[in-house]
Amino acid sequence: MRTMRLKKGWTLEQAGRRAKVDPGNLSRYETGSMPTLVVLGRILMAYDMSLRDLADLLEAGGEPTNGEPSGVAEIPDDPFVAAVAGALERLGFKRPGKEGSG
Repeated sequence: MRTMRLKKGWTLEQAGRRAKVDPGNLSRYETGSMPTLVVLGRILMAYDMSLRDLADLLEAGGEPTNGEPSGVAEIPDDPFVAAVAGALERLGFKRPGKEGSG
């Protein structure tokens, strides 16, 4: 998530203002805390992404389906991505490299 923010050239304060999320909380989400679905929705809207876009990124191993590079691919150990990937897996989305789910 930090990479996506930095690609847009936003500070924590700018991203927080766009997402209507306290910058301190946004910083915690960037380092692994999991936001509620409501907050995740606001963050995704601020980054001009949908939950489906996020699921597609995770299913494609960090590469969006349109072939454009993503910030997620650049930090494979991003704690936010790991937390969201786990949540989406529990919801039935298939994780890259895992057979039989989704």
